Amino acid sequence: MKKLIGLIFSLISLLGYSSDSPEYPEVFQREYIFTNYQAFDKIQTYGLNTCIAIIIYNPELRDGVLAHFDARTKLTEIDVILKNFSNFSALNIELYGGVANENNLLLKIKKRLTQLGLNISRIKQNKDSSRSMAVMLELKSGIVTEYTEIYPHSDYQTSLAKFNRIKFGQKLFRHELSIGGGDLVQVANKPDFPFTF
Repeated sequence: MKKLIGLIFSLISLLGYSSDSPEYPEVFQREYIFTNYQAFDKIQTYGLNTCIAIIIYNPELRDGVLAHFDARTKLTEIDVILKNFSNFSALNIELYGGVANENNLLLKIKKRLTQLGLNISRIKQNKDSSRSMAVMLELKSGIVTEYTEIYPHSDYQTSLAKFNRIKFGQKLFRHELSIGGGDLVQVANKPDFPFTF
């Protein structure tokens, strides 16, 4: 099985695609991570169809934020993620996701960042609504790449807990592997599969 998986990844690399890795923290919908190159090589998120990823990178300290905004996320959460940085002039900001010519969320995020006096260096949207992006930030270089989502990063119970906590409210949750800690993920004490044999 390991050889088959290795072969699949070799083919993906030959075709010019990069893939994710279970060793890189994965940011869930309406969640963000703040970390640096000493903690992780890369951070990632996927499922950016109408959602928007905000990537904020400080090249001087080689730390960054990756946030996954959906339509219900309060725009004031941008102010929350910016509290991780002291020098706004050094920041590189990139936006990914949304559908070209259809995304109000992207326009609102751009407007809020502009109000805060911040410049966006890159915006990349999906060409149509049938597409979805997955993006990865390399923390040593600040390079953002798209990748093919392959690995499940969270067990079923953790994924379910993260999904359930976004049902009510509009805030961003801080990823549990963020520098300084994150928001508690309350996982139900149940088996992954409710079936008994």
